Amino acid sequence: MAGSFGYEKDHYDLSLAVGEDRLFPAVRSRAVGTAVVACGFSCRHQIAHATGVRPVHFVETIRGCQ
Repeated sequence: MAGSFGYEKDHYDLSLAVGEDRLFPAVRSRAVGTAVVACGFSCRHQIAHATGVRPVHFVETIRGCQ
């Protein structure tokens, strides 16, 4: 999922499979009110795309902009 890797046509399915191994299920099953934090733009976008959950950048959590 790093950088543009997951957006490349040849890597898209692999990127989703890697996310479904642990990350996406953990995001979906998190406790109500638990923020999902990811620093990279592409990471946040792919998490949102695959789970429907909008992750925030760590700076947003520090500033309380959730």
